[in-house]
Amino acid sequence: MLRQELKRVFKSRPALALSAAALALSVLMAASTVRSVTAYPAPGETLPDGAPYLTGLDAIEYERQRSAPYEGWLTQERIDRFLAEGAEPVISALRRVQGEDLADYYSARKAYIERTVASGYGEDAAAAALALDESAAEPFYYEYGFGDSDALIYLELVQFAVALVCAATASMTFVRDYSTGAGDILRCARHGRGRLARAKTLGAFIFGSALYFICCGVFTAIVLAAFGTDASAAQLKGEYYSVLILGGMSTNAQLLLCLLAGWLSVLAVSAFALWLSACTESPVAVFALSVAMAVLPLAGMSLLAEGAPGLWLQNILPGGGVCLTTGMVQQLASAGFLAIGSLHIWTPIVMLAAPALETAAFALLARRAYVRHECK
Repeated sequence: MLRQELKRVFKSRPALALSAAALALSVLMAASTVRSVTAYPAPGETLPDGAPYLTGLDAIEYERQRSAPYEGWLTQERIDRFLAEGAEPVISALRRVQGEDLADYYSARKAYIERTVASGYGEDAAAAALALDESAAEPFYYEYGFGDSDALIYLELVQFAVALVCAATASMTFVRDYSTGAGDILRCARHGRGRLARAKTLGAFIFGSALYFICCGVFTAIVLAAFGTDASAAQLKGEYYSVLILGGMSTNAQLLLCLLAGWLSVLAVSAFALWLSACTESPVAVFALSVAMAVLPLAGMSLLAEGAPGLWLQNILPGGGVCLTTGMVQQLASAGFLAIGSLHIWTPIVMLAAPALETAAFALLARRAYVRHECK
């Protein structure tokens, strides 16, 4: 039964067309990530052929060569030497600890985290942030990495597009049978209720997961091929670095966490669409509501962000993890916290837990609604 459902989903022309568009967008975003890199000559240097600047792969190679002498473990002794020599670009990353004395960089970093989080979320949140950051292994490692590109931002755009495609395809899973009358016939069969509902739900999840990993895999492969995969332990990677990333998390670890959050959000969006599809007999209404739920964290950002309840709602919505303005990428870089009384929870934890729970809950609700549905 599951095999037949998978054949139906993967051979659906609308699903194939939307999937092809998402894949094309993945390639385009990866190419844009590489092409957006721009390198200007260092003082006293001249670029090949006298060019005023370089772009794309040439710029990446030039910046990697510039950063090569500074790559390695950033002990305080090396930091002092880099500051004395005016060594760029590593200094630009170090000086993001604004208003702090870099004579003791790692203490200054913690002081900056405490001051910034306290100003935004209070002293209790600052204490929670420092507790999370205790796992940061010092000294940090520096390398060029993703340079000044917005690789993770472009990845988030790919994830958002896949979530929209999955919402659109999953929304037709049950309601299509309602509108054609096939649902009445299928539910008269021996396994036409609970077992069929389970097969349809799993089929939608498998389709969404396959599309997600193909699109994100293509994007990641192209980007890593251009920027390199070496030194995965690096906490400081060129321009793409935020002091507020807790726990000394490397850029590759951020990438994996964003990929996980995106996958869970895609599953949650699909599960919500399945539930609507099982509850409603109007294909247009189901499609519109499913896509709206995926877009709501982005479209309703200013409305939802009013006060603590709004912040909670914005981050626990099914599509919250891939929101283009407040998704996992932004939350990792800003050390966001959500409060329940005096308890403060790091926002990325909520963004991982909420879609996992929502996927299970909406999947069960979809099965229950389909089993009990009676066409008018």
